[in-house]
Amino acid sequence: MNMKILMTAVAFLGLSAGAANAQTSGMCGDSLTWTLTGAKPDFTLTISGTGDMYNYRNDVPWKSQRRFIKTLVLHDGMTSIGDYAFAAIVGITSAAIPNTVKTIGRGAFSLCLLLSSVTIPNSVTALGNDAFANTGLTSVTIPNSVTAIGAGAFHTSTITDMYVSWTTSPPEIKKFGLVTGKVTLHIPPGTLDVYQNARGFWRNFNIVEDETDTSTMPVVKYTLNSTIDNPEYGRVYVVRPSAMLSAVVPNYIFLNNVQIGITGNKSHLYCDMPEGKYCFSTAKCGAEGKNGKETSLEIDVTPGNTYYIKVYPTGIGFCLEIMNAIDGGKAIKKTKIYRVK
Repeated sequence: MNMKILMTAVAFLGLSAGAANAQTSGMCGDSLTWTLTGAKPDFTLTISGTGDMYNYRNDVPWKSQRRFIKTLVLHDGMTSIGDYAFAAIVGITSAAIPNTVKTIGRGAFSLCLLLSSVTIPNSVTALGNDAFANTGLTSVTIPNSVTAIGAGAFHTSTITDMYVSWTTSPPEIKKFGLVTGKVTLHIPPGTLDVYQNARGFWRNFNIVEDETDTSTMPVVKYTLNSTIDNPEYGRVYVVRPSAMLSAVVPNYIFLNNVQIGITGNKSHLYCDMPEGKYCFSTAKCGAEGKNGKETSLEIDVTPGNTYYIKVYPTGIGFCLEIMNAIDGGKAIKKTKIYRVK
C-alpha cells in the first residue's frame, strides 16, 4: 500500500479513542436514515428510506465509528449518494449500489482502501470527481446510462480492466486519474472507431472489442411453429422469402447455440418465447457473411412484440437479417443490431 495514501487515510479518519456513547442512528437525508448495527470491530452501516442523501466533507455522523464499519448496506429508494458519504471507510470490501441511485457524489467512496468490488447500476447518470479515488478496485463496469464522469473518478493505480457499453460517443472526461496505457478498456463489438475518435482520454486505453457473451442468455425449450398464444411472450418469425424456397436453404438455425429446425416449405415460421435476450445464428456462416452481412443476431424480446428474421444466401453460406415488417418477404427496414461472433 502506498504509504502516502495510507497516511492520508489515517488523517482523514481522525482516529481517536471515541466517545463511549457514540451515535448509532440518525438522518442522512430529508427522508433517509442511517443505522449502525453489530459490535466493534464489525459494524454494519445501513442506509434506508427515499430521496437524496446529504453532502458531507469530513463531518459524516458515523465518522467516529468509521474504522469499525466492515459492511455497507444501501437500500432501494435512495436517489443519490452524497459527497464524501462513505469516504475512508477502510474496512468495506464491496458496495452494491441500488438501482434507484442517479448520482454518486464527489469522493463518495474515496480512500476506501479495501474496496475491491462495486456494482454501479444503469440508473446512475453521473459520477462525481474522485468518486472512487484510491480504492482497491481492479476492475469496474460503467453502465451506458452514465452521461457525466468527474475528473479523477477512478483515480487509482490498481484498476487493470474497465468495461463500458456505449455504442455512440462516451461522455468526455479530461482527467481519469489512471495510467490509461496499463488499463484494458473493454468495449462492445464494432465500436472501435467510436472510442478511438472520442473526446478525452478514451483513445489512450488498451482497447479490446469484447464478444457478446451468450452464456447467460435464457435457455429456450420452445420450437418453431409453436402454437403458444400468451401475452407474456414475444413472437419471433423466421422468414425465408418466396424466391428462396426453390433454393438450397438451411433446414435449421441456432437459438442460443441450440439447433432448432425450420423444415418444410413455409416461408414464415415462428417461435414464442418469454422476455429475454436471444441469439439466433446460422451454422454455415462464419463471423461475417458476404459484404458484411450478419451471420448472427441478438434480439431483445419483450412481451407482446413481434420480430422478424430473414434467412438468405450470400454466396458463401447463409446469413440473417432482422426486419420490422413483412411485405412479400422483403425487408422493409433494417434495425441496428450488434454482431454476435
